[in-house]
Amino acid sequence: TVSVTSDANPQLFARAVTFTALVTSGDGSVATGTVSLSDGTIPLGSCTLTAGTCELTTAALAAGSHPIVARYSGDPLHVGAISETYSQSIVASPTTTTMTASSSSYPYGATVRLSIAVDSTTGVPAGTVVVTDAAFADAEVGRCTLAASATPLTATCDLTTNSLSLADHLLVATFQATASYLGSASAQVPVHVGQTASTTTLSVSPNPSTVGDPVTFTVLVEADTAATGDVAITDGTGATIGSCTLQALDATRSRCDWTTATLAVGTQTFGAAYPGDLNALASNAAAVRHTVRATTVTT
Repeated sequence: TVSVTSDANPQLFARAVTFTALVTSGDGSVATGTVSLSDGTIPLGSCTLTAGTCELTTAALAAGSHPIVARYSGDPLHVGAISETYSQSIVASPTTTTMTASSSSYPYGATVRLSIAVDSTTGVPAGTVVVTDAAFADAEVGRCTLAASATPLTATCDLTTNSLSLADHLLVATFQATASYLGSASAQVPVHVGQTASTTTLSVSPNPSTVGDPVTFTVLVEADTAATGDVAITDGTGATIGSCTLQALDATRSRCDWTTATLAVGTQTFGAAYPGDLNALASNAAAVRHTVRATTVTT
């Protein structure tokens, strides 16, 4: 008769299982020859009997239930025989997921880079990681696909996003379970997204000018995102003498112009004050000196 057993049942996916085949005879004689093992109709390999027993080790079994059968080939004194089916169970391996952010605080619109690692003790996990925001009802931030890394038994992926709102976020990376690996979630990673710094500059043209002629004040506001809102044009005392509404030039620059023809003769200092918006902090332009000349009278 032929029997087959294993050293671990169930066994974790990707971990080796050693099957032991035992051939016994009714008269007590020792069988020789080989035993072939199969997983249903799939051959696993063969081993050579020593003292009526032999072993075959494999780590190639997929997660699930496997009907293992041992077939003894026979020898001059013993006829061949087939074992009863031995049910070997392979279960999904546990994983551990970790995530780090390139910083804990970002200006609005900046790219947040998240690095994710999924570890297992029995192989390199494969599959998808989903990042969610626990501070916003587990809303999905994004997902990435794992790839093998230089670290044994570890798969990694990176996720970048610039769509996080102005708020404190609690990001969690979750490895989606597969047939071979159990799912796992990282600890919460706090990320703060705040207003970005802005830079405001002022130019005045023409400079100098002649009394009664139009003078244009041009304001440029630069930030990580295009600034919005009104900018106040101020005189040397800080009083507002005019304003203009910013219009986006591109993703990071906004501009507006204010024109007046009522400036008095003399040299004055002017400024521009941007009050900020939801995305950008307030900033003030450096003072600009401007001269208005009297009209030249020719007699």
